[in-house]
Amino acid sequence: LYNMQDRRHFIKSFSAGAFFAASSPVLSSCKPQNTSTNKKLTDKVKTAMLSMQRASWEHGVAAQALLESGDYERTYLFAKEAVLRQTDEGRLSVLYTDNGVTDPAASGEAVLKMAKKNNDSKMLDAHKKMLHYLMHEAPRTEDGIIHHTLNAPEIWVDSIYMAPPYLSIAGEHTEAIKQIKGIRKHLWNDKHKLFSHRWHAGTNEFINEKFWGVGN
Repeated sequence: LYNMQDRRHFIKSFSAGAFFAASSPVLSSCKPQNTSTNKKLTDKVKTAMLSMQRASWEHGVAAQALLESGDYERTYLFAKEAVLRQTDEGRLSVLYTDNGVTDPAASGEAVLKMAKKNNDSKMLDAHKKMLHYLMHEAPRTEDGIIHHTLNAPEIWVDSIYMAPPYLSIAGEHTEAIKQIKGIRKHLWNDKHKLFSHRWHAGTNEFINEKFWGVGN
């Protein structure tokens, strides 16, 4: 099966090494920047990303990367796809058995900004549905922290990226800070200054206490 480790090896094998060499302050100071080479490398990275992203969190991270790089044409296409895959209750970018509660919100900023940029009313409605879901329908712990998954009352450090930035962009700053503080309360290890991975709010215990690299 093509797993996450295979994905990492795929992207690393043909582009990552060259990318870090090209972007290294030490190495770049030794030779002039070749913008043509950098563009070709960026295009390769984008192609790799486009061939790998499928899940809601992958779609959201990819859309955000495109948005922040100024590639608005592809950002718009990603936003349209996120809306096409929106569930009835409002979760964006969902495919098949996607179990994520906060992951779908990762596409939210791209959808909102492309809606405004292109005066797209359907896209704006999709943003409003996603926001309403997070604010009023998403499952939460007793202290109001949004679950990361639908099938269990779990808090994951991943959620800090997936939901709060979008909530803040949408104007819900207080809720965004509340979510970050709640996740920190359960997952932050003060001794090591790192976040653990997963907490079960029902049993009040860690599912995975290891320090999750992606989340940190």
